[in-house]
Amino acid sequence: MEYLVIRIQGLLMSFGEGDHWDVRGTNKFPTKSFIVGIIAAGLGLHRNATEEIRQLSKGISCACREDASPAFLRDYHTILDTMKADGKQNKNAVVSPRHYLANGSYTVLIGLKNSELKENIVQALSDPVWPPYLGRKSCVPSIPLYSGNIIKSDSDYEAFKKVHVLTDNNNSVFSCIGESEYGRMSYVKDEILSFDPRVYKDRKVYYYTLSSKDIIKQEV
Repeated sequence: MEYLVIRIQGLLMSFGEGDHWDVRGTNKFPTKSFIVGIIAAGLGLHRNATEEIRQLSKGISCACREDASPAFLRDYHTILDTMKADGKQNKNAVVSPRHYLANGSYTVLIGLKNSELKENIVQALSDPVWPPYLGRKSCVPSIPLYSGNIIKSDSDYEAFKKVHVLTDNNNSVFSCIGESEYGRMSYVKDEILSFDPRVYKDRKVYYYTLSSKDIIKQEV
């Protein structure tokens, strides 16, 4: 399979996983719905383009490697004009804590299960219609997301070994989440069924680690 290599790095980022209520959390890794959202924005798709977005989500896999561990931040946030359970407008502000990751760095592999999507995805990442942001509009990428790197591999586990780590740190072990059947199996609710309204389903994933000895060194 071909994998497009994406770099996610920024001062602040937030990767929600099916949040609907007052407390808005963040996943430890970039989610598939986040990646699909970035591509959809790059293509100029509106939230109500449900079928196009669903087909995009079906046509790719998503794997992520944590290259630099972020700090977790909690922001005090309020919302006005919310709706109460009885359908009436709430006259009081609602406290809605927001969670962020600070100073993180990730490598994301977009696997092209449907090769016909390749041209559109590359175009969306290289020359986006709407600019990308890292989960919330206030979270701006520190580096370009895509630099044209495409690799071929049998699995995301093997593919990550071919992609060097951008950050200069002393980590000897890197945490990963992917779709290749390697490591500990789990589920995350980040497979998109619809953006308007927001509906997600579980995606089977695997958690594993890679040693720095397994990953190629950056060329000097």
